[in-house]
Amino acid sequence: MGKLEKIVADLEALPEGERDRILNVVEGLIEDCARSGSLLTAEQAAEVERRLADPDNMIVPDEEVEAFFSRFRA
Repeated sequence: MGKLEKIVADLEALPEGERDRILNVVEGLIEDCARSGSLLTAEQAAEVERRLADPDNMIVPDEEVEAFFSRFRA
């Protein structure tokens, strides 16, 4: 069973109300992607482009990485 078939089977097993809510979200994502070719808004895409344009901004200090991940450790 492929990924799509598994997802469809899982959706079909859900109560109708939950299935409809999930399908509405998926439908919206597909429509957004079809309209723009991306799931990002124009503003988000511009921010990604801005950040990628500065190679010096691509390196994060070890301390900052450690601080970020320490929030998720129990």
